[in-house]
Amino acid sequence: EMALSSRIGATVAPNTSLPLHAWAFGEDQARYVVATNAPDTVIERLTAADIPATSLGKTGGTTLTVGSGMTISLDSVAEAHEGFFPTLMGE
Repeated sequence: EMALSSRIGATVAPNTSLPLHAWAFGEDQARYVVATNAPDTVIERLTAADIPATSLGKTGGTTLTVGSGMTISLDSVAEAHEGFFPTLMGE
């Protein structure tokens, strides 16, 4: 969602202790994604407040890359996202 709205790609490393679908699509009130120019500072402050935090990766470019080989262009993601309901409804 962040990549689509900003049109900025990202390279992320999934947490391998979870199934990929749970890591990528799991939503609960305890998980947040923060984009920052100072990840080390953010992680230090959260850790000091006893809030678990980790760096997921880096932003930039025009693709989304997950792990060591799953890469998709933002144009393809946008096309799938914006075309889903029209395709579903037969338009």
